[in-house]
Amino acid sequence: MFKVGMKVVCISVLKIRESRYNSSLSRLQKDSIYTIENVVENGNGLVLREVKSDHPLGAYYIKRFRPVQDQYTEEEIEAVNIDELTKEKELIEI
Repeated sequence: MFKVGMKVVCISVLKIRESRYNSSLSRLQKDSIYTIENVVENGNGLVLREVKSDHPLGAYYIKRFRPVQDQYTEEEIEAVNIDELTKEKELIEI
């Protein structure tokens, strides 16, 4: 499931036959990472922070993306940082 703030990677920039939005695809780069700004069209479109589509909502088709693997939550990152600081403190005290 895609949600606002999630990082996604572009997996397809193939043009759709005779679509008026094909020019928007040139703004995407396959394998590049983007940030979701909004999920629209009943969950079928992604508005990205870094690039905008010519679509009236500024969205790209959701099937062109997949979530970035190994995303860590803020809590997980904070826990790792605290563990690192604790280890450094223990080394200093020795």
